[in-house]
Amino acid sequence: MRRTITLLAARVMLWETEGPYHELRVLQGAYDGNNHLEINSTGAHDIWQSITTDPGSHLIWRFAHAKRRFSDDRLSLKMGESPATDQADEVFLAVTGFGWTTYAGIYTVPAGQTTTEVRFDPIFPTDSAGNFFDAVQVKAYCTSDFDQDGDPDWLDTDSDNDGFDDTCVDTDADGVCDREDEDDDGDGITDLDEMSCVNTVSPTSSLPPRQICRRWGQTIQPSTHLMPG
Repeated sequence: MRRTITLLAARVMLWETEGPYHELRVLQGAYDGNNHLEINSTGAHDIWQSITTDPGSHLIWRFAHAKRRFSDDRLSLKMGESPATDQADEVFLAVTGFGWTTYAGIYTVPAGQTTTEVRFDPIFPTDSAGNFFDAVQVKAYCTSDFDQDGDPDWLDTDSDNDGFDDTCVDTDADGVCDREDEDDDGDGITDLDEMSCVNTVSPTSSLPPRQICRRWGQTIQPSTHLMPG
C-alpha cells in the first residue's frame, strides 16, 4: 500500500514552493530511494531551489518524472536568476506518461550570474494531483585545463598542447573515439558522470553528496551547492 505524507517544503531537501500552505506531498514508490514528490500537492505551484554558480560554467541537470493519471503530465524546468519564472528561462519541457522517465541536459551559466535558481513549473495538470518528481541532480563540469590554454580539456582538441589532435584517442580500444564514446574507459560509468564534479541532490535519496571528479583523479569543490536538508 502506498503511503502519503505532507511536509513543509523547507523540510524536503531545501525546496521552496509558492503553494498556500508551503507544503509538498511525499509518496512511496520512488524512481530513486524510497520516496518521491508530487509537485501538484496543493495545486499547480512551482517548486524551486537556488544554488551558487560560477559564471560561464556548464551545469549538467537531470531529473525523473512520471504522470499520475489521465493525459500526460507536463513539467517545465527553468533555470536563471531568481525568480526564474519567465518563458525565456525554460531549458526543458517534459511531457511524460505512466512510468518513470529520466531527462538530462546541459545549462551554461550566463556572465555575472553567481546564483542560479532551479525551478520546476507544473504546466499540466492544473489541479492538486499530478507530476511525480524525483532524483534531481545538478552537477558542474570539471574545468581541468592541462595545457592552460583557456579551453577545458573536454572541449580542447589538443589538451596536452603537443601539436597532435587528440579527438580520436580511444582509451578503451573499443573502436569508438573517446569524444564519441559514452564510456571512454569501459568501466561501466558514463562519461557524463565522470566528467562532472558531482554535487547531487535528490528529494528521496539517502546517499550523501559526492564531490569527486573521477576523470582526472582529483577531489574538487563543485561550483553548485544544491544540498540535502
